[in-house]
Amino acid sequence: MPALSYRIGTHATFLETMRARLSSSDYPKLAELTTRDVNDDPAITLLDAWATVADVLTFYQERIANEGYLRIATELRSVQELARLVGYQPRPGVASSVYLAYTLDDNFKEEVIVPKGARSQSIPGPRELPQSFETSEDLKARARWNHLRPRMTQPQTAESIRQGDGKNAWIYLKGISTNLEPNGPLLIDFLGNDEPQFFRVKEVLPDSAADHTQVILQTESTRQVSGTAIMATKERLSFVEALGNL
Repeated sequence: MPALSYRIGTHATFLETMRARLSSSDYPKLAELTTRDVNDDPAITLLDAWATVADVLTFYQERIANEGYLRIATELRSVQELARLVGYQPRPGVASSVYLAYTLDDNFKEEVIVPKGARSQSIPGPRELPQSFETSEDLKARARWNHLRPRMTQPQTAESIRQGDGKNAWIYLKGISTNLEPNGPLLIDFLGNDEPQFFRVKEVLPDSAADHTQVILQTESTRQVSGTAIMATKERLSFVEALGNL
């Protein structure tokens, strides 16, 4: 149901009806009025004006009728009023937010303050309007921060190594030449109160771009080993200090 058809007429139909009544036998005195052109007689102009009034009234009458139904209402206020009939009340609107990056001239060495309320404007797309945003607080800016890169890695911990993604345990090693192979042994010393832990390698994934290697571990082969066993196998196992940063 796209819309209700609720109008009883338009300007053209109203004017035509009133013109036809001029020739009606119910009004014999109007028989002498033979002109029907709006521009020739003020009487016809008056009929045209009332046809306009009726057209406007019926237009808004139809719009009001359509606003009374949720599926075809177009005004937000109408939807809100209909929702209130069943006890629903929408939450207040929240202002939109955006992340802004300021770039200073590389030759400018001093620290500057971007004041609170500094306005920036978006570049609108087709059939859109520009949106204005203001900073919510004073911001410090320096030219050397123009090329500040985000941190791409984080320190490894015993917990992060053991948990991995929840399915596989893994560890990141610096460099891509680790000489590790699937099913090979790996002894990891967590440098804390925990004893070194024995693992077997499940998969080796070198990443030359990041200059590190992801080693996925076989969690089912994980077990604690005694100090004697550690000393006996230390020479033939890869010994890794896991708590250092990549």
